[in-house]
Amino acid sequence: MCIRDSDKSDDCSEASRRRHDMDRKFHRDHQNTSAAQSDADLNEDFFDIDDTNDIMNGLDVDWNNMNEFEFVDDPSLYDPAVLSARSMDRPFFRATFDPNDDDSIRRHYIEREDAEWVGPSNGPKCGSFPAVDRTLAPEMAANTWCAGYGDHFKLRVGPSYEKYGKKDHSRESLYSVVAMDILRSDHPKNNIAAKMRLPKVDMEVNSEYVTPIMVVNFQIPLHSPSLLGGKDLNGPCLQMVTTMILKEKYARQWDNLDKALPAIRQLEEYMKRAPEEKDDGNKNTYRWRWKLIGLSHTGVPWALKRFNGKPALITHDGRMHRGPGYIEMDINVADWCMTARRALYLSLSTVPERIISLAHVIEAREDEHMPEQTLCCMNLNRLEFIHDKNWEQKEAYIAQGNGKLLDGEKLFGPGPDPW
Repeated sequence: MCIRDSDKSDDCSEASRRRHDMDRKFHRDHQNTSAAQSDADLNEDFFDIDDTNDIMNGLDVDWNNMNEFEFVDDPSLYDPAVLSARSMDRPFFRATFDPNDDDSIRRHYIEREDAEWVGPSNGPKCGSFPAVDRTLAPEMAANTWCAGYGDHFKLRVGPSYEKYGKKDHSRESLYSVVAMDILRSDHPKNNIAAKMRLPKVDMEVNSEYVTPIMVVNFQIPLHSPSLLGGKDLNGPCLQMVTTMILKEKYARQWDNLDKALPAIRQLEEYMKRAPEEKDDGNKNTYRWRWKLIGLSHTGVPWALKRFNGKPALITHDGRMHRGPGYIEMDINVADWCMTARRALYLSLSTVPERIISLAHVIEAREDEHMPEQTLCCMNLNRLEFIHDKNWEQKEAYIAQGNGKLLDGEKLFGPGPDPW
């Protein structure tokens, strides 16, 4: 990876080099897969890119006109070994708490028996869908998720990005994803962090605007978009709620903000300005700088092919909420444009076959805020219970999740929350 400041010891560790060696070996082992074999493996439902392309090459073009996932093809399917019990068997399992290690942060704040929680006493604890230790996406078992690798994403670097369009691998993510909850709701539940119990974090951030906990509430409508073009922002949906905790070494950067990393100063400016700006369609506002990135490692439906490699700006479809110690971003896909909504709806039924990496980034437009850095990221592997079939039969649909899919109304009550 490319290091762009003096803090090389963190990012050039032996563990990091080994991980990149594994990645290169994986692509080398699969680079000779023929198109015919790929088509056979994929049942001709997907479209594959040229075998010589690197998985990150598709990330070099921005797409600011529509809201949609950013997908990148990988030329073959995988047959990962079952890793459900792997997390506790790994030789690098550590009983001590490391506030900068993704797995250690999750164990300390979510999985520890004596972990402390804050929030309404009658609210559910976040983290109903257990994670596995951080793993390269192709190695994961089905129906699992883990914190991702921020340096797997190519992001903007300066100077003069608008002129040269240069991108490079990001540093690691600022926040670590520690918990995930998936809800089937009759109506979207907004500001859900105010209704749940969140981990009590043992640190403070020297900022009036940035908090140690961040929550992303991604709401996916279950009904097919109307061909007449109307939007139902309060219809049945799946909600993927992820909880993140800021790594301590980055929290300490706010103690001397003038000398902090560009991405730290950019995040401070975003959290200061974006929540106060009006939703008036002005693309030059900070409100229009939150980006969503998705990497599909197992091909994409034909309908999504033209969207590959193009980050999605979250604009009027995003709402920010502030609470004690947390900030929440709610993203309502029902407010996307028709083409993007239909493309995502058509791909929902294929989630059980998908190995996906997701990331969030605050877009940098000025040289002083570059290079960009991944805000948070995670890997999802073939979530078999996420599909578009029989969602009207709510109880039966939820039962397919075997405890990993929750009932939004039973937890948080009926009726839509204000958007």
